This record gives sequence, structure tokens and C-alpha cells, in this order.
Amino acid sequence: MLAGIWIIRAMDFGLGLAISGGWNYSAGYTLGGALVLFGLTARVAPHYKGLVGILAFAVALIAFVAANPGGYLVGTVLGIIGGSMIWARGEKKPRRAKGTRSVSDDSTHGEDTT
Repeated sequence: MLAGIWIIRAMDFGLGLAISGGWNYSAGYTLGGALVLFGLTARVAPHYKGLVGILAFAVALIAFVAANPGGYLVGTVLGIIGGSMIWARGEKKPRRAKGTRSVSDDSTHGEDTT
């Protein structure tokens, strides 16, 4: 979300010019808004994290070329790092306490009982 906000803030002109000026003027608002939307989606619906992370990464790369050099490079770097972190985020696995046995540690110790 921070990357999208940074890219939007890097636009040096008003929203009226962005709407009437074409892609060159509206790219920062569009791509920055997409990054903010992807960040919110990852927060609200974490089951979409794989798709949203990859899309955020791709939009951050596109923003480097299209949106005032990616919010002066800072927005692109934040977007790449954030998209990678969203994509890599997973559920925490419970740790096994020391001294406890796992399911495979039974009384047979791997020997065939038949």
C-alpha cells in the first residue's frame, strides 16, 4: 500500500489533467491505485495472496516505466518488496515442543511388526 501511495504522491499534476491527458498522465494514478487495492485485498482476503502478490510485483515493474520513473524508483522498489512479501506469506506451522514425539515416533521405532 505504501508503494501505491508513494507513486500517486509523485505525480506532479492534478487529477483533472490525468483524466484528460491520456495514459502518460494517468499511469501513476492507475498503477498506484492498483497497488493500494492489492495491498488492501491481501489484508482483507488472505486466500488471494498468491495472485495478489504476483500482480502487485508486475504492476510495480510496470510503474517503473510508466509512472514518472516508478515514483522516483522508491515506489517501484517498495512495490517489488511488498509484492514479494505478500506472495511469500504463508500460514504459520505450529512448532513441536522439545521432548515430544511426532506421529512417526511410535514404540516400534520403524521396525516391521508383521
